[in-house]
Amino acid sequence: MITILVVDDSLFVREQVKAILSGEKDIVVVGEARNGREAVSLTRKLAPDVIIMDVDMDGMDGIEATRHIMEECPAPIVIHTSSTIARERNVPFEAMKMGALDLIRKPDIYPLTEELRKEFLNKIKIVAGIKVFRRRKRVKPSFETPVPGIETRPLPKILAIAASTGGPKAIYDILSQLPSVVPFPILIVQHIGASFVEGFVEWLQTATSIQMRIARDGERLVPNACYLSPGTHHLSISKNETIVLRNGSPVNSCKPSADVLFESVAAAYGKYAVGLLLTGIGQDGAKGLKQIKLAGGMTLVQDESSSIVFGMPKAAIEKNAAVRICPLDRIPRELVELFRLN
Repeated sequence: MITILVVDDSLFVREQVKAILSGEKDIVVVGEARNGREAVSLTRKLAPDVIIMDVDMDGMDGIEATRHIMEECPAPIVIHTSSTIARERNVPFEAMKMGALDLIRKPDIYPLTEELRKEFLNKIKIVAGIKVFRRRKRVKPSFETPVPGIETRPLPKILAIAASTGGPKAIYDILSQLPSVVPFPILIVQHIGASFVEGFVEWLQTATSIQMRIARDGERLVPNACYLSPGTHHLSISKNETIVLRNGSPVNSCKPSADVLFESVAAAYGKYAVGLLLTGIGQDGAKGLKQIKLAGGMTLVQDESSSIVFGMPKAAIEKNAAVRICPLDRIPRELVELFRLN
């Protein structure tokens, strides 16, 4: 049985969330909170399997509540936020920085369509299976083991990154530790709702001086720029270094798909490509990462101990697609060494 704590300052929203969950035999709502302070108190008392957390609340908001919960009594948290906040502000991602695992957009109109209801329940059930740990202050890692054979590898020309659950914070952490200027473009596929992409880009821009932008079809890649999939299309690159957005069917049940990105990068850049596959559920990215490796490029995969969910990295390792398997706090240094940014 999955136990749920619903946190929202709106009684109407709390009732609607409970109605969505009520038809599930394996889910039970064990508590409700009107603000962050109540959420922290009830989390200590009830130890719920999942917390559905609003962001914009009087008193203690969802960001501060998430910080307290992850420091004192860790529990999987899903941020439940309005479309207005998601499009216009990076607030929900600040909660993810504090340890929240995923985002769900509040609909403009209740009740939910059957498609949105299934998506809502699927996210809750996935997050319920994730083990979270007490959030601690970052310890500066030591980088004593260099990338082997770096002197004989060609200088890479592009970095492609893909992630799913747990990815936003991982990507933020990596970008924040790269140099302020990089002489290559970065392409990112993050499995996230399209309405959250703008806020995601704005939030990532607070971590780095590298220019963050939403990818546009036909746009030519330039150095020191990071292009994120718009969330509605597959992101790929042509051999003349131009972005191609594809409005095709989902691949691996994902749109955008990591495989589509990696396969296009392998074809366009070959041995000059670097592919990085981070935390996430499923197998998306494993096949494409293998293509980069077969083309002579470098492939990196996040290790199990630092992954929120080890699904995508594990699939890549099982396909023998990973040249290097690294903890998250080692990855920035790996990239610095690979791209000769020292």
